[in-house]
Amino acid sequence: MSPLLIPLTVIALAAIMIFAIWWMNRVADFAIGSRHRSIEEILDTRRPPAKWLGKREDTRPAIVKLDKLIEYVKTTRFIDSEDSRNELIVELSEIRTEWAGM
Repeated sequence: MSPLLIPLTVIALAAIMIFAIWWMNRVADFAIGSRHRSIEEILDTRRPPAKWLGKREDTRPAIVKLDKLIEYVKTTRFIDSEDSRNELIVELSEIRTEWAGM
């Protein structure tokens, strides 16, 4: 057995673990962070995020995405309190009504 086998194995396992942690952070940011950034942008501007509109100003696809965000707010554990959750739902629902009238 080579004396380098154990250190190389440890280094390889450490590299795999570091990559796995980095990858999970990216996945979490995509799944959770992007939703929260979208909510923040919508509340700040009362407009659909630019990435939702694309080249057209058609709000129908944005309304569908907003409905999904509202459902997310209803079920996520990443909101502090029920009061905050209810405030967000009311505000996002009002914004949805505004968008439907555009």
